Amino acid sequence: MKKSLLVFIMVSFVCVLISGTAFAKDSDTITVAMKSEVVGLDFMRSSLDDTMSVCRNIHGFLFVPQEDASITPALAEKWEKLDSLTYKVTLNKGLTFHNGEPVNTEAVLFSFNRVFDPEIKCPHKGKLSGFSGIKIIDDLTFIVKTEKPYAPGLYMMGLYFPIVPPEYIGKVGNEEFNQNPVGCGPYKLVKWMRGESVTLERFDNFWGPKPDYAKLVFKAIPEEASRVAA
Repeated sequence: MKKSLLVFIMVSFVCVLISGTAFAKDSDTITVAMKSEVVGLDFMRSSLDDTMSVCRNIHGFLFVPQEDASITPALAEKWEKLDSLTYKVTLNKGLTFHNGEPVNTEAVLFSFNRVFDPEIKCPHKGKLSGFSGIKIIDDLTFIVKTEKPYAPGLYMMGLYFPIVPPEYIGKVGNEEFNQNPVGCGPYKLVKWMRGESVTLERFDNFWGPKPDYAKLVFKAIPEEASRVAA
């Protein structure tokens, strides 16, 4: 597994892809120079490292994957392995997307079904194909099952399964969501200027520790010498 897939900006520090360079613009803003421009802001529709790194700051995931292949809580507060094919997962209370829409089990189920929607053409669905389905127990609790024992299952969810807002996507559609996403990650989208930059600002209701920087600016500078000069 490529280590760069695990690297993203979160909470009290900033990690940058090996291909990128970070430099401070002012005390409250960090600018990241990347080797390529983002192709969209819907994590479910891209497998490009730079694009996914930007998206990880916008979208929220159930678990935080660790380098030793373990997971720690994120949107999910706790989980329990009921048998070799079944996990019971409980979400944290009071979570919301950037637009105030609740992060609940309906959103989890919607997100799971969306991964396998042919219209989305999600490049990550193969990594999640070991799961057979999700059953809602209540607003915060759901059961997720696998076709056969799948040890890295929850870890793969932490890497490739963002939770997205069903009401917002139902209203604006998939194409608009790819341009103007609403997530539940540490930062929310301010502006995407194609060919220039993506600007994010801190989401005050983020479930985790408050990120140090109020703004993130991602700039595509393909030429390495130019990135260093910048």
